[in-house]
Amino acid sequence: DTDRRRSPTTDAATHPSEKPMSGRGKKKRVHKKQHTVSERFWQKVGRSPSGCWDWTAARDRCGYGRLKVDGGIKSAHRLSWVLANGPIPDGLHVCHTCDNPGCVNPVHLFVTDHRGNMADMAAKGRSPRGVASRSAKLTRRDILAIRADDRLQRIIAEKYGVQPQTISSVKRRLTWGWVK
Repeated sequence: DTDRRRSPTTDAATHPSEKPMSGRGKKKRVHKKQHTVSERFWQKVGRSPSGCWDWTAARDRCGYGRLKVDGGIKSAHRLSWVLANGPIPDGLHVCHTCDNPGCVNPVHLFVTDHRGNMADMAAKGRSPRGVASRSAKLTRRDILAIRADDRLQRIIAEKYGVQPQTISSVKRRLTWGWVK
């Protein structure tokens, strides 16, 4: 095999990157050049016709890119923001204008606080509401019945297994307001 050579001390086949050390027979590994975070990042980006720069490496279960940096896992879109714009101020989120969690195009990213992130999500119709929410205890039929029920909120709440405040919010259309 052409990738192997004989060691002068042991006459055994060794890999070219493994060289004997000072007659003791220990092998020294030749290390590859370390790439910067930026170099590693850009190796994992592909461009699409939509204008998004798609993350081509590891993703989490929600589709957001992930990259190991300094012993920890970082979100690719947040790293893209940092590489293009500098540090993200404390308490702010990096959000997508394109709603593509795998996109790392800095032009498609913006920073905002939690409230702004939630408002953006709701404005784009991405927040689960009603029975689509995993935490929903009430159905559309329940909402209509609650609004028609004139009993005390405490009594209605007991019937549906929710808090009286939930009944108040339903009746005042603070929650489930879209149900007609």
